[in-house]
Amino acid sequence: MKKINSKCIIIITLVCMLLISTVSVCVANTETYTMVVFIASAEFWTYCYQGAKDAADLLGVDIKVNFQGSKEWSGADEALVLDQLIGTNPNGFLVTAADAEALTPSINRAMKEGIPVVCFDTDAPKSNRLAFIGTDNYQSGVMAGRAMGNLVKEGKIGITTVIGPDHLAKRLQGIKDVLKEEFPKVEIVNIVDDKSQPDISANVTANLIQANPDIKGILCTHGQGAPGIAAGVRQVGKEPGKDIFVSGWDFPKETLELIEKGNANFTVAQNPYAMGYWALMVCYSYNHPPTPWSPEVKTRKGKVIPSIVDTGVVIISEDAVDEWK
Repeated sequence: MKKINSKCIIIITLVCMLLISTVSVCVANTETYTMVVFIASAEFWTYCYQGAKDAADLLGVDIKVNFQGSKEWSGADEALVLDQLIGTNPNGFLVTAADAEALTPSINRAMKEGIPVVCFDTDAPKSNRLAFIGTDNYQSGVMAGRAMGNLVKEGKIGITTVIGPDHLAKRLQGIKDVLKEEFPKVEIVNIVDDKSQPDISANVTANLIQANPDIKGILCTHGQGAPGIAAGVRQVGKEPGKDIFVSGWDFPKETLELIEKGNANFTVAQNPYAMGYWALMVCYSYNHPPTPWSPEVKTRKGKVIPSIVDTGVVIISEDAVDEWK
């Protein structure tokens, strides 16, 4: 066996040290952003998460996105998840607030710890979060109310929602305002809380129809509503989408199938992919502000990022459902 001379040993040692140093630098430069949601199993977040991951891939291989969330639509549960994750010290949080008031203290705690928070989909407007990326919920409510008003023309309608969340309250206000202004002969007879659960939605819908047998339409303000509404209409022996107009929100498979079969009339589709994509971009931009041309901006970290980004909505009816499926 040939002996390795001292020069070779030195060279091998230097190469190994360089490799170790390079790996260490790469690990040290890795940034982690954590997305925190409620009802973590909901299909909607799949698109948000994919958008964030694609943004991270565009920014570089050393940007990672984790996904965490509470099982139920509970502000308290989601706040607990966020509080626990603050200890992991990520480079930023992308948070959708199940309840604005419940999440505000946790968001403020993260910001105080130096971890930037960007809200997406659902906002916590009174918190110290950096920005909100998502739907203009009031205007989306206006679009939903107008679409239902154009179907009903005059008569009674009901609304199913979840009482409490800021974004749903804004949607509801948009619906009320547009109906009052543009469809004065359309009357909202009741607004019921379905807890974002299809079985509860079916029961409250059936009760709503039984109390108002001449009701013409039922409109929901969240993505879990249309299947429950359709089931509730069937419970009282009527056909959803025909005897009673039915609306949905977002584009889960079940809702699109209802529209395709004529058992729902339309749904209000948000852009969850864009929410996740721009939430990551804004959070990253806060940590890496671009070199600005203004000396004033140069000394104020993060001031070049937007405070609100509207990702838009569209109305999906039967003529467009195939494209969305």
